[in-house]
Parts: sequence; C-alpha cells; structure tokens
Amino acid sequence: RQPGPATSLLLAKASGAAQAAAVGHQTGGRVFLFLTTDDFWRDYEDMRARGVEFMEEPRTEAYGVVAVFKDLYGNKWDLLQKKVPAPPEAVRKEAMSMNALRCCSAVSSAGSDRGRKPLLDDVRPQPAWA
Repeated sequence: RQPGPATSLLLAKASGAAQAAAVGHQTGGRVFLFLTTDDFWRDYEDMRARGVEFMEEPRTEAYGVVAVFKDLYGNKWDLLQKKVPAPPEAVRKEAMSMNALRCCSAVSSAGSDRGRKPLLDDVRPQPAWA
C-alpha cells in the first residue's frame, strides 16, 4: 500500500471459462475505468517506469490531460487530470507577478554569473493561465 489517503478498488476475479474470456472486453473495447490524479505527469512517468502499458501518447482535451492504459487483465483505463478552471483575473495577475519575481530572484541570485539563464523548476506543461 502506498502512503497517503486510503483509497481502494476491488476487482472480482473471473470464475469459469466464459467469464475469463470476457475479461478486458466487457465494454466492447472502450475505456470503462477512470483514474484521476492531481499531477498527471508525475503519475504518468511513475506508471511507465513501473511497466504499465500505455496505448497512446498523452493528449490534451477540453476536459484535461488524458492517456489510455491497460491493466494486467486487458481492461482499458484513462489516466486523467481534469482541467482546472482559470482563476479570476485578479488571482491570475497576482500569479503572473509572483512568477516574474521568482524569475528575477533567480537571475539576481546568480551573482557574478550574469549571463546565465535562470533554471526552470518545472518544465512540464502548465495551465494556459499560468
């Protein structure tokens, strides 16, 4: 069990040849399980590193970032981070100001290394309003 909030999902094991033949095909080839996350790229990279088979590259949709993967039994899942709505204009402007301050602070803390570009803390895609 991973540390963090207690969440579980129990899938019943097929009993008999007819049920075993249907495993992975219960939905006619469509995704029927959804695993939502608050950090798509963290979980996507972690799952890939653990050998999870993704059936496609991640894509951005109107509702968020998603990629389809198969579990050990052929069931198709969506790994999904729902899109966060843009904050009100005042909050967006404050976030932009804070980003500018962090950038300027990184440049000024470089000291004698004046020509150095600031390092990015996180190069993963950010929401459009960030």
